[in-house]
Amino acid sequence: MMLQIYEFQKHSAFIRKMIEKARPFVLFRMPMQKNTYCFIPGKIRMVEYLECFASIEDEVFVFAPFSPDAQAVIFEDSLSWEEVNYLEGSAVDESNGSFKDLLNSTKENDYIAEVEKMIAFLKDGQAKKVVLSAIFSKQFKVQHLSPLLFDFLSNEHPGAFVYLAFIPNYGLWIGASPELLLSYEGQHLKSMALAGSVPRFGNKKWGEKEKLEHDYVVEFILQNLLNTGCTGIEKKGPQIIQAGDIEHMCTTFEALGNFEQ
Repeated sequence: MMLQIYEFQKHSAFIRKMIEKARPFVLFRMPMQKNTYCFIPGKIRMVEYLECFASIEDEVFVFAPFSPDAQAVIFEDSLSWEEVNYLEGSAVDESNGSFKDLLNSTKENDYIAEVEKMIAFLKDGQAKKVVLSAIFSKQFKVQHLSPLLFDFLSNEHPGAFVYLAFIPNYGLWIGASPELLLSYEGQHLKSMALAGSVPRFGNKKWGEKEKLEHDYVVEFILQNLLNTGCTGIEKKGPQIIQAGDIEHMCTTFEALGNFEQ
């Protein structure tokens, strides 16, 4: 059961209340929509990343890092406003792991070692494109400003999925992404390749590097659709879309699949 929140004042009061009660929640707004939705879980649990979708049978919200070695967080058993008013304490189940695992910043030596490993990986021909990221952890005492930031991101990025998620002992997370990983309803599947980027302003032009980066992702998605038995694959693009101060090349995919068999 998704709960709608229409006004900014309700964002602010709700967030303060939930953080004070140490209750997990997620606010989110879908691309090109005005309504903000709220998911208040009766409990959350951690599962292995590659198993996070295997046992899902109901409406849930999954918070999953891009690492097969990390654990995903599943929000489940959605509550009503009336139920939330009587709750005390955290709904976090830490029996299967620690929610603090991702809060440590990446050490410089570890990052340099990963860069060297990726360079060797590329030279060996095992990949054509690698995106390596690092974690920067910093504590802020401005949780009361998070509703402002959520509304700002929603207004500045109407085509993005915007979220604000609070997990006790794990942090308050916020983000806005224009990229659809996967949409699956019935047998109808949608995905997109969003790769190859240039600054929106300035003299930067689209070059061979950006086109190659985009083609790598397009081919990767297409091969995975074929390998999983999808049919009726329709590819459109690339077209140029804007996300903040960046322009991206975007190719969309639609297909038919039956993953329940």
